[in-house]
Amino acid sequence: MQINKSKIVQAIERRIEITKESANELATALDVSPATLSQMRKHNWASISDKMWRKVGSSDEIKPYLTAWVVIETEGLELIQNTVLGCRNHGDVFGLAAEAGKGKSQACEYVASRNEGVIYLRCQESWNQRVFYQEFLRALGQDPDRFTTAQMVGQMIRTLAARGNCVVIWDEADKLRNKIVLFIELYNELKGQVGFFLCGTPKLEKNIEIGAKKDKLGFNEIYSRLGRRFLEMSAASKAEVRAICKANGVADQVSIENIVDEHIKTSDLRVVERLVTAYHRSTKSIAA
Repeated sequence: MQINKSKIVQAIERRIEITKESANELATALDVSPATLSQMRKHNWASISDKMWRKVGSSDEIKPYLTAWVVIETEGLELIQNTVLGCRNHGDVFGLAAEAGKGKSQACEYVASRNEGVIYLRCQESWNQRVFYQEFLRALGQDPDRFTTAQMVGQMIRTLAARGNCVVIWDEADKLRNKIVLFIELYNELKGQVGFFLCGTPKLEKNIEIGAKKDKLGFNEIYSRLGRRFLEMSAASKAEVRAICKANGVADQVSIENIVDEHIKTSDLRVVERLVTAYHRSTKSIAA
């Protein structure tokens, strides 16, 4: 039976995002080494055996996260979708800053998976400049190993210019820190041809605003291109949370209302997903 390694990695990332446990904690729970889990997440798969993939994919820790989560088009998702597609169609630039758990990443991934010309990259704090460039080239469908660091930016520009009518989403862009100045180089070469959507927590807006005030190289220009403002994303409504629960198989109204109450306390859709997962675990154990 063929092993869907990408799906297993997606489930690993989803588990970490929802449970907020560390990668080392998950490795312990899976009874694998932190190094093995790290190589899985980095897509360095050559040295990982099929037996190891099966062990991780069939584990109680990962198996519940292999099932596709049904996404509901909330008001927040529609805001991101309309903005991203507007950026694609008109070469616009926008930024969005919202607290963790509002559904930003899920919405960005949803829009990217369902629309042509949407290039999605979820950024990581551990990336240095070269790794960032490599990952972005991979998102563009290019092999970064063919280029030196100095050549990579030129290849990005050529690839994006050849595509045209597209939009780049940098999700969790606050984790890029100073590396975000690459945006200016790309924008200046591709103005009007390619749209950009920078998405992150309020830290993204704060970092760019402070960088602009301190006159850090490139930051004032970034802030200017973004219109010196960021879009905001509201929390999901009660009705939207109920719809999410029902779409993802929560059958009884008492459980749904309990989940709604928890969301009211936290405004965190990760909590909703965690509770839905817990609901399914509990119903399976009762049935057994």
